[in-house]
Amino acid sequence: MHIAICDDNIADRKQLERLLGRESDARKADSGVFYTDSFGQGDKLYSSRMSYDLFFIDVTGSDETGFFLANRLIKGGVTAPVVLCSSTIDYKEEALKMTELPGNLRFLNKPVLKDRLAEILDEAILEVGRKEPTIELRDQQDTFYVREDEILYAESEGQYLKVLLKDGRVASVFQDAYTFYMNHREFTHYVLTGPHVMVNAAYIGRLSRFKAVMTDGKEFRILPVVYGRLKKAMERAESEKKEGPETAGPEEP
Repeated sequence: MHIAICDDNIADRKQLERLLGRESDARKADSGVFYTDSFGQGDKLYSSRMSYDLFFIDVTGSDETGFFLANRLIKGGVTAPVVLCSSTIDYKEEALKMTELPGNLRFLNKPVLKDRLAEILDEAILEVGRKEPTIELRDQQDTFYVREDEILYAESEGQYLKVLLKDGRVASVFQDAYTFYMNHREFTHYVLTGPHVMVNAAYIGRLSRFKAVMTDGKEFRILPVVYGRLKKAMERAESEKKEGPETAGPEEP
């Protein structure tokens, strides 16, 4: 498990490193080694945020406090537990001001107690086991980290692939549809309908042997040979919605 510490108090940062090191030594036979990286400020951590399975944060010496950084990480796609370590700032008090509290936000008081730290680590280990794989979409403006069914479809436009997301955002990726599909074949709702289009079968509203109409109204012409793959992927998506994911391999392109 990979853990990030972001604390602008060097002494506190070193102390937490020691505690995590002891926990790692005690647990390595069962849950494996904990790999810990430490940061004194948030920008560098943010740029590598998707590399970590657990975050411990306490930043008090700037306008961008630990609470600001935690929300920035979560808005940036982090689904791993983010633990706010309260010292001079009462992060629980800050959280009460939010209309909706992110589900992966946690709280820990300083000085850190061994038993409470152990509880957080136990929970994080379980989360790693349940973690849903994400897809990185890197365009010229930003980097998006999305889950399988956050993508509706992807369509080539010149040298770029326009990827439409469920929430309406569009990522322009420097890649072609075939390469994108082949890099993400483990996601079984995706079907390549031709050299320039990949669709998510979970969002096909109507399907004929020559056309797929997406739930947002977008229409794609399809080859008859693709019809069977699309129909099978649609049935799989519907079955998973009702009963949970099936064990199935990727579709052929």
